Amino acid sequence: MNIIFMRHGEAVDNVRGVLSCKEIRCSVLTEAGFRQVAKSVSKLPREIDKIYSSPLIRTLQTAKEIMKVSGAEVIIDNRIREIDWGEYDGKPNNPELDAVRARQAAGDFFVRFGQYGDNKYSLELRLCDFLDDVRKRNFKIIPSQLYPTELSFRL
Repeated sequence: MNIIFMRHGEAVDNVRGVLSCKEIRCSVLTEAGFRQVAKSVSKLPREIDKIYSSPLIRTLQTAKEIMKVSGAEVIIDNRIREIDWGEYDGKPNNPELDAVRARQAAGDFFVRFGQYGDNKYSLELRLCDFLDDVRKRNFKIIPSQLYPTELSFRL
């Protein structure tokens, strides 16, 4: 069984430089984003059994393109969603967010992206929980030959 994790293609908010993490506000793929996805999909193995996707529109659009070629099941899992930007959702990046990122990179697990946003601890906790579920199903992690942010899992 193959399960593919792949970063979505370029989205409207990426072009606008706006952070988006909520389903209601999330942007769709651009034409360039669809071309990026098509290029990546052409490099994927055809025998894919499952695709995990976050519930965001741009990732579901990406998963749909993979599903078209592979026929694989798409499983939506909220644990692999975008970082919760809190009060910065829908706004452009700014120096305050850069300062939070710098603190997180320096090891501060509890500084948040604004009030109610993710901190490094909550982000890593949900991702580790997701990966632990994958591990429990005896999946082996196989590095992908696509982009550095893409992973391929094979059972």
